This record gives sequence, C-alpha cells and structure tokens, in this order.
Amino acid sequence: MTPPTGTQTDPSHRLAGLAAFQPEQLFRAIFEQAAVGIALIETTTGRFLRVNQQYFEIVGLSRDDMTATTFMAITHPDDLQTDLNNMEALKAGRIRDFCMEKRLFRSDGSVVWVDLTVSPLWELGEQPSFHIAVVQDISERKRAEQNLATLNDTLEQRIAQRTRELEESRQQLQAIVDGTSDAVFVKDLDGRYLLLNRAVEQFGGKCQDEVIGRDDRFIFPPADAQAVIEADRTVMAGGVTRTYEDIVTTADGVQRSFLSTKGPLFDGQGRVTGLFGISRDITERKQAEDTLRRLNETLEQRVAERTEALQVSEHFRKEVLDSLSAYVAVLDASGLIVAVNRVWERAALLNDPSGLARVSIGANYLQVCERAAGNNSEARRTLAGIGEVLAGRTDVFETEYLCAWPGHQQWFSMRVTPLGNRGGCVIAHEDITDRKCSEEALRDSYQRLQVLSREVQVAKEQERSRLSRELHDEFGQVLSGLKFDLIGIASVSAKNRAGSADVVRTRVMRALGMVDSLFGSLRGMVSALRPSLLDELGLVPALESLVTDIQERSGLCCRVVTDRVNYQACCGIEVESAIYRIVQELLSNVTRHAKATVATITLSCGEGRAMIIVQDDGCGFRADKVPSKGRFGLRGIRERVELLGGTVDIQSRPGQTTVTVWLLLEAPSTSNGVAVRSRLPVSATARKKRRHG
Repeated sequence: MTPPTGTQTDPSHRLAGLAAFQPEQLFRAIFEQAAVGIALIETTTGRFLRVNQQYFEIVGLSRDDMTATTFMAITHPDDLQTDLNNMEALKAGRIRDFCMEKRLFRSDGSVVWVDLTVSPLWELGEQPSFHIAVVQDISERKRAEQNLATLNDTLEQRIAQRTRELEESRQQLQAIVDGTSDAVFVKDLDGRYLLLNRAVEQFGGKCQDEVIGRDDRFIFPPADAQAVIEADRTVMAGGVTRTYEDIVTTADGVQRSFLSTKGPLFDGQGRVTGLFGISRDITERKQAEDTLRRLNETLEQRVAERTEALQVSEHFRKEVLDSLSAYVAVLDASGLIVAVNRVWERAALLNDPSGLARVSIGANYLQVCERAAGNNSEARRTLAGIGEVLAGRTDVFETEYLCAWPGHQQWFSMRVTPLGNRGGCVIAHEDITDRKCSEEALRDSYQRLQVLSREVQVAKEQERSRLSRELHDEFGQVLSGLKFDLIGIASVSAKNRAGSADVVRTRVMRALGMVDSLFGSLRGMVSALRPSLLDELGLVPALESLVTDIQERSGLCCRVVTDRVNYQACCGIEVESAIYRIVQELLSNVTRHAKATVATITLSCGEGRAMIIVQDDGCGFRADKVPSKGRFGLRGIRERVELLGGTVDIQSRPGQTTVTVWLLLEAPSTSNGVAVRSRLPVSATARKKRRHG
C-alpha cells in the first residue's frame, strides 16, 4: 500500500463515509491537531515519511531532520530490541498492532519517555508497507512514578508494616500503566463514528463495522452515552481542543474513568465538520490515587500516634532527670543546653535570679565556660575536656573542682559522657563536699596518727636508751663490784689451807664464769634495746662498725658512702635509730638470701628528707613474691618507714638489687600546725657526762 499524500485519496473502504469531508483535509486535521505525536513510517526501512507537530515537539527535531532519520536511530538502545521484536511480529501477522513504553532521544541528547501505539496500514496477507506510530509524552508520569517510588521508600522507613502493601500498590500501578492503550476515534457533526481503532472496540464490545455510522448510544448505556454526546457537542460548539475526565460504563458493565482529549475538525473554509478524540483509560490510576490518599491518611494517623508517644517519652525522660540528685544538663553538638533537670534549674536560679540567662536551656554552655575560665588553667582543661567529648575523640571526661557558692564553697565532681550517635553530651555535676570533708578529716587523722607514731617511736627509743643506761650503769656496776669481790675472795683463799682453798676457789671460779656470762647477756640486751655505739659515737660510726662486723662474719665486702659531718648533723634520735635498724635488716637479708659479694650503703640528706640506698650484686628477687617473715622483714621495714612519713622503693634484677628509702627528718604538721621535731644528736662526751653526772 502507498502512503496517503496531498494528491491521493485513501482507498480504504472504511472511510467511505468521509468522502464528503475531503479526506485529505480530514486526515491532515486529525494528523496535525492531535494532542499526541503521530507519524507515518515506512515499515521496511523505519524511515519517517510524515510527522505531525506534536511529534516534532516531543523529539525536538525539525521536519527535515525527522524525514532524514529512522525510528531506530532515535530509540534508546535499551528499548530498541523490544521495539524491533514487536515490529517483526507485526510484519509476520502475529499481531495486528502493539503498544509499548519506550525512550526517545531528543535533539539536545536528553531522553523523553513516550507511550507508543503502532498500527499497520496493510491488510492481512499483504506485503508490509507503512504503519502509523502514535506517541504520547509520559515523562511527567514517569517522574510521578519516581516520586511515588520515593514516597514509597519513605513509608517503608517510617511504617515497616506497610511496606508490603505499598510495594503491591506500586507494582499494581506499574502494571496498569504498562498495559494502558489509547482509544482513537473520529465523529461527524451528529456524533456518528467515522473512524475508530481497536481500543474503542475493546471498550465498547463492538467491532468496527458495527460501530461505523452509529453514535455513542450504540456502545454505551443511555445515561453515559448522553453525557458523552453533550460533551462532544460542547467541544464542537467551542471550536477548541479540550482535555477532561469522564466516566463511562464499558461493555463488561464496569464504570471506567478516561482522560479524553477532543478537538473539532475543520474543512477548508474553517467550518467545523466533525470531532476527533483520543481517550486513555485512567481507572487504575484513579484507584491508585484513592489507595495512596488512604495510605497518606493512615500515615498521618500513625505520625500523630508516634508524636503522642514521643511526648509521653519526653515526659518520662524529664521525670527521670528530675529524680537525679546530680546537676544534669544535656548539650547538643554545638554546646547549646537543650535539657536540664530540676536540681540544675534551682542551682541556676540561685546563681542568676534575673532569669536563668547564663546557664539555662538555650544558652551555650561552652561560651559560659569560656567566659568563666579566664586564665585559670584548670578551668581551661575542663573546657578542653568537654570539647574532646563533643568531638568524639574521648568517651568520658571527669574532673573535680571547687566552686564558689553563695555564702560558701562547695566541691563538685563533673562527668561528661557522649549522647549516643546523635552528637552532643550529658554533663553531670555531683556535690562531693561531704566526701571531700571526710577525706580531709581522714588525711588530718592520718597526719595526727603519723605524729603520734613518731612520738611513740621517740618515746620508745628514749625508753630503750634509758633502759640501756640503767642496765649498763646500775646492773653493770653491781656485777663489776661482785666480780671484784669474788676475785678478792679467790686470792685470799689461795693463801689459806690447801684443801679448803680448792673448794672455795672452784666455787668462786664458777661464780666468776656466771658473772662473765651475765655480762655477755647484759651487753646483748643493751645492744638490742639501742646499740651503744649510736649513743657513744653516732649513726655513721655505728653503721661502719655494723658493716665491719658483717664483713668479718660473712665475708661480704661492705662499705658506707656518706658525708659524715652533714649527715650526722641532720638526723634526730628516732630517725638515726630507724636508719640503723633498716640498714641492719637489709644487710641481714643480703647475707642470708642474695648470695652477693659486694654491698654498698649510700647515705644523703636534703630538703628535709634523709635518703638511704642499699645496693648489692646478688641474684635478685621479685619484691611482690617475697613473703613477710619476722618483725624486721621487708614488710616491717615498710611499716617503720611509713610511720616516719617516708617511702620505700625496691628495684631488683639478677646482678643488681637497689633498695631506696626516703625518711622525713621532721614530722608532718597537724591541722593545728603543731609538729614533732627531731632531736639533734648529742655527742658521745655529752652523753657520758649526762649519765655520770
């Protein structure tokens, strides 16, 4: 078949009734004024032969460009194969027409979505020649579908249980859109059909041959038909194209909604000769809109319920915050106070009676701290700690500070923790004034205990010294006199008779032996109470004597390193006794356990403290694994040192063990400022004069 041109008439017998309406003008009017794009295409090559203005506007090409290209060239590659498959089926006679949605390239390279309807212009059994392609721009609908999909995603996130219903609704709407086809028809002035396509047949349930020459009363129920006829008359009377929605009952007895575009047909003189129309079934879209409206109403109800639940949750959170005794404030990521508890509000009112302007909700807590910090390093450190938590660089920040309260001062403990993943933090200030007072009282009690312990130590050393003198002066003198008497008796008895003299002499000698033994015990007791060398010579000579004695007994090479004069002058009686006992115990441990060959005792003093370092080259040990044995073991040394306000440090490894002891030369002051001072050492000569008068 050849395409219609300006010098040919349509040979189709179906248009016989249009002969009076100048078929070429009728075709041109339908072709040019249609609200959809219409093109006449050569089937075998796909080349455009004739295209109406709406088609030009859809693809953005000129008439010359359109006639120089093919529908394949402007079809999107993803849709081309489907289009070609449909054309093959059409040419093979397997289908009589087809509809599809596809994308076309515009002249500027952009893509436009169209709904395509293709109808052949050859009869069954004839060679394929030409076909009509009707396209309608559905880009807006596609964007609406995209918006609908976006809304669907939002609904999925907010209402999980509605996800499946929304997805089913979207799929249903998609299926409806994909299956949509348009009804195209032409009527005369009396409303009789002159031309119609297969979509009209499907809606009306009548074939073309039955409908041609009849009006809508042959297809639709009387009331629907009359409404359609009146609408057609209005369009023709107005002389302009109109697009509107109407509702008709189709052949299956169902009322369906249509979006119809109808316009008048004019003859060469501009007179209205009839009407053309294109109607699209939008029933499913209307149903989808109703469903979406109901879903929106449901969503609004759910949002209202959720809002009410959040309000209840907010009230509960407020009650929990208000029940806390700490001063609690919640900050957002920028440092603004977004919530406080009742304790905080009362404290803020107490500090700012004019309206809580400084530290209430809405104030920037970081700026408040910045103004209050000034050059205070501790306040600056606190401000930096809050910033670290807000920045997510630390999980918690804690500090204690003294705050000036109206009329007094209070201690607070601040704890800053992050507020989940939303940013911000929670700041809690706990009043620890009572705890601080208790700690201060405990420290004061401990200092008093140290003072009392030092006094006890002094008294004990004094008592030992007194006992040592008494034993030496009184008991020793008596024993000495006894010994001299026994010696005299022995010498006198030696001059008398031989027999009795032997007996007396034997007894006297036994008594002398007992006296000598008693002298040894007396010297041991005196040394145990307080080494006499401490009183006679002082600390350093006493230590040197101790070292010499140990070296002779054990073979351990020992030496004492110190500034004899300065060290002797700085130690009081209780300190020098403690130092002597500590060194004595440490050297005893070295000889018994260390397997050492060399031991060094280093003594020094300064800044109110005495330092003792005992170092050996023995096998070493683990200080935390050594059990406490005896009164003067390592544990006893620690206790003695702690009573004097000192410290003990032990570093040990194979080949070298170092014990460092620090002792206070003066007792720590109590809360009332009283301190027990160490007594300066007394020279040996002065001690002898004091003992013997």
